[in-house]
Amino acid sequence: MAWFKTTEHSRTRLAQRGISAEMVHKVFEFGREVFTKGALCMVIGRKEVAFHMARGIDLRRVEGLHILCPTSSYGLVVTAYRNRNFRGVKSNLGKGRNTPAKVLCQRRERLERRRQKSFATSA
Repeated sequence: MAWFKTTEHSRTRLAQRGISAEMVHKVFEFGREVFTKGALCMVIGRKEVAFHMARGIDLRRVEGLHILCPTSSYGLVVTAYRNRNFRGVKSNLGKGRNTPAKVLCQRRERLERRRQKSFATSA
């Protein structure tokens, strides 16, 4: 069961591009976070693949996968695409309420609530 939400557009793009829910999970779990133009871009590049390969996690199938989420709602997939060229992914550190520190703090809080919720339902 997917814990992330998708928009109609992202469901269409995921289906067209052959990107499974498992692949999206891997990007959320192991990917690099880049704040760009009011969105959070989760990506897995060569560095992430090499880093995790040394630890026994194979991410070669998801190399070059980009997942875009709005900074206001982490876990909502707006679109997804493959691109091994990272020149277009430029960091824009955000202003006001969507600064990286605030967004990451909110993300940690949401992930912790999900973990507690999943432990409560499994117990």
